[in-house]
Amino acid sequence: MIERTGFSKVGYLLLFTFMCGAIPDHAAGFQSQNEVDQLINEAVEYFEQGNETRATQLYERVLDIEPENGEALWNHSVLLTQRGFRLKDQTDPMPFYETAMESADKCLEHHPQMAGCHFAKALVTGRIAKRSNARERLRMSKEIKQYIDKALELDPEFAKTWHLLGVWHTEAANLSGVERFAANALFGGAPEGASNEKAIKSFNKALELEPENILTHLDFARLYIEIGEEEKAIELLE
Repeated sequence: MIERTGFSKVGYLLLFTFMCGAIPDHAAGFQSQNEVDQLINEAVEYFEQGNETRATQLYERVLDIEPENGEALWNHSVLLTQRGFRLKDQTDPMPFYETAMESADKCLEHHPQMAGCHFAKALVTGRIAKRSNARERLRMSKEIKQYIDKALELDPEFAKTWHLLGVWHTEAANLSGVERFAANALFGGAPEGASNEKAIKSFNKALELEPENILTHLDFARLYIEIGEEEKAIELLE
């Protein structure tokens, strides 16, 4: 008589346990990715609605799942920078800026070829520079320009980076008396290549890519006010 071969009851139980353990792990990967994609989409929607606090929270949930997610890191950095800048009264924005800098640095560490990471680094560095003395502002200005240039090299159609470049040229080409003195004494002059003409070109490019961006209109108008072109500023503000 031929003995029948096959699994014992214990064998079937072990096989069933193995399969049940393997499938959920595999499915969990898809589930996590789907959740990440959904959270990012929701964050974008809340940002477009002007709810930056909720958008920030959603990006933080993404980072709880995927701590190195580039899209979440640079957007998280930008949102915290903006929220810090808009604080009122005597609230110190530096805690926001410091966390924003951490996210930007982590983004650059893991995604050096992602334009958003360089944009986020330039933005938060610029906000911190605003709170620094003239010497530090000038030193950081060169650093900011390097990150802006790299972001545009990686993505020439990144409207927000063109906007930031316009702001950089505006500020670097129109230094205050103290800043100009410091620039001449410490750095041999104002940041190289800065001009109001380049600021105008940068703002125009940003508006070409994002015609309805209110902040670009506002900063462009500030430039025209700075150089005495009030009529053009009024047109932008209207």
